[in-house]
Amino acid sequence: MASHRMLLLLFAVVLSANCSVAPKPSLTGERHEISEITLQRSGSWGLKSEYRVTFRKDGTAEYQGDVHAKLKGKYRGKISNDQFEQLARLIIANDFFSLEDKYQALLTDIDMVTTSVVYAGGRKAVEDFGRGGGERLTQIESEIDKTAELIAWETLNEQATKDQQRSLIFESRTRLSLRNWLMPMKGDNSEAGLGS
Repeated sequence: MASHRMLLLLFAVVLSANCSVAPKPSLTGERHEISEITLQRSGSWGLKSEYRVTFRKDGTAEYQGDVHAKLKGKYRGKISNDQFEQLARLIIANDFFSLEDKYQALLTDIDMVTTSVVYAGGRKAVEDFGRGGGERLTQIESEIDKTAELIAWETLNEQATKDQQRSLIFESRTRLSLRNWLMPMKGDNSEAGLGS
């Protein structure tokens, strides 16, 4: 009877050891040497922003945004060693290198996020279509976005500023046109400016 209890106890210990929640990083020494981290967001069929941000261990940062992104055009900046190392530690802690190369949610009109990491042994990229990659990948994506918001970006071309100005003018005119079309003028008995 005591041997059955001991065997049952041993089984429970082995089972609980294998059910730990925190991932154990599947790293070799070379994967600790992260030199570049890139995140690219590709918009959906709707009007979602598309941009790409790259951070390098040497402190350089690059950003490129399309017409729907907060920053439009090409930019450069600097990332501190602490900021880069914090992202690298998160990538290692969340066991990025053991993730699948592609995740896909069942939805269709959603964005795709590609996260790639360059390390001494090569490059690992993970495509996350519709946030199908789970919490660990989403946390990495979110932290890269947050870090990008902290960078003091400098424009690489004057065209980006001109495009931003044109975009703001177009958006303002579009909103004004829609408001005038949707709101009938005083004394106008037609519905929403469509006539009777």
